[in-house]
Amino acid sequence: MQQSLFSQKVIIPEATVEDPHIKTKTQMAQLHVYPELLEALPIVKEDLFRNPLIEEERKEIIHAFPKISGVNYSPTTLNDSVSRSVR
Repeated sequence: MQQSLFSQKVIIPEATVEDPHIKTKTQMAQLHVYPELLEALPIVKEDLFRNPLIEEERKEIIHAFPKISGVNYSPTTLNDSVSRSVR
C-alpha cells in the first residue's frame, strides 16, 4: 500500500486558477530608441545605467562629506493669545 502511494505522480494544476499566492513574471522586452531621439540626444547610445565614477572616486566623494551635519532648527513661537490649556 505504501509503495503505491510513493509511486503516484503528482499532478500540478495549471496557472489558470486565480491563486493569490501564484504570481506570473512579466517577460523582458527589448526597447529600441527612435532615430529622431538619437539625432537629438546622441548620449542615448551610451549605457545610461553604468556607474560613471570609478570606485576610488566614488569613495572619496562619499567620505568628503560628514555623515552628521548640524541642523539649523528654530522652533516656532507659541501663539500668546491661546489659552494655557491649549498649549
